[in-house]
Amino acid sequence: MSIQIHNGKDNFKGLQIATNSVQKITDTYLSVEHYQDYISTLIAPDSFKIRIPLDKVRVIRSDIHATKSLINNDTGEVLKEFKNRSIAIEYNGVKLRFGIETQRTANQDERDFLVILINSKILHDRYFEGITLSNLPLVYERIMSHNVVEFSYNDFLKGELTDLDLKKDVLVEDFQGAVKIMTAFAKEYKQLKKGYNKFNERYNKGIHFGDRKTATKCYPFLKLYQKALELQNNSSDFYGSYLLDHSANIRNLSRLEFTIKN
Repeated sequence: MSIQIHNGKDNFKGLQIATNSVQKITDTYLSVEHYQDYISTLIAPDSFKIRIPLDKVRVIRSDIHATKSLINNDTGEVLKEFKNRSIAIEYNGVKLRFGIETQRTANQDERDFLVILINSKILHDRYFEGITLSNLPLVYERIMSHNVVEFSYNDFLKGELTDLDLKKDVLVEDFQGAVKIMTAFAKEYKQLKKGYNKFNERYNKGIHFGDRKTATKCYPFLKLYQKALELQNNSSDFYGSYLLDHSANIRNLSRLEFTIKN
């Protein structure tokens, strides 16, 4: 499923069904405290790959051509493969990846695209907003600052999104109670990767449904976990660089994530 960012009120229109689903789950299962000002109440993209026609791009780092690969539109590609061959920019726990893909059109013509893997950590201390129309200029500015490629802001807005993760942050009073309720109402599956899986590790606690790599329309990937715990322990570089000012106020912060594949 590809979703284009268009201008005007139609921006992210293709996300409406998914956002409504995540909102319904939040309202049904989560007992929520009052929101803090810096935690967005919006359901917003947390990460995605954006695809821009290469003929709209000026390449600055020539080594990006070595990342080029042919992608089958029927099967897509495994995200891990893209990460392994792409140019990586990493600093303070923030990660960006750049690559080139050749895709066959419906007419079996081939076209080259610049592909960038972006997540909301690029927003630094505005991380909890998620990527929204209001902060897209900042996202664009920070992509351009790395001098890998150059393209116009207008072409950025026209890019196609794939491998999209939506997020909703909530302050949950009783996290284990929320997980217990979600488990009680979950449908059981004998097939691997279709049911739910609870995890209760020291630095990672929550529940997920389905599998991110094999998610489909019928069996999407959805995850609820303790975001504050994850940030402080598994994303400590990023947390220490940009979020320490919020440390006293995000103790009960949890995150619901929902994946839309191609």
